Parts: sequence; structure tokens; C-alpha cells
Amino acid sequence: MSYRTRFELKIKPRPSAELLAEEVDGEPVKNLVRWGMESKWFDYDKDMKALSEKYPDHLFILDGYGEVVGDIWRKFYRDGVCIDTWRLYLDAVRPNEPSVTSK
Repeated sequence: MSYRTRFELKIKPRPSAELLAEEVDGEPVKNLVRWGMESKWFDYDKDMKALSEKYPDHLFILDGYGEVVGDIWRKFYRDGVCIDTWRLYLDAVRPNEPSVTSK
């Protein structure tokens, strides 16, 4: 069993047709930008570093939404480097159950 994540990509400034034709995890970048993809893309960090190194004048913003409630993150790539990471921590609260805060 493997963990699946929904990936969505934003690119600043507007990407060229050449960049959109590049492939990551067997999919054209344009599909990842337009519709996102649900995948077991384990090498996303390596692939995004390589893509951002090839197109150093662009900022790549990769959002991930994991299978587990609250597994939401955003990574920023530029010039072959992950320059920042944001992670959102949410507690799963179900009706009729007490709220539990994470430590």
C-alpha cells in the first residue's frame, strides 16, 4: 500500500509552451498546472529541483494534499533549490468527539 497525494503546481511568471511541455512523473507540466494530479510521485522534490534549475527565471509553487486529513503543504522552488516550505497542521475533529490539539 502506498500513500497518494494530490499535487497542484503554480508557475510565476507565466510559463512558456516549452516549459508546459516538460514532463514530471510521466505527465506534462501543463496537466499539473491545469488540473493537478493524484499520484504516488515519490521523487517530486528531486524532479521539481531539476525543473526549476532548467528554468531559473521562474518560481514553482507546488501544493500537496495528502490522504490523511490535515496533510497539506506548499513548497517553493527556484533555480534548482527548494527555497521555502509551508505546512498546515489541522486536527481532525469528528462530530460527537472531543477536539484534540496536536503537540
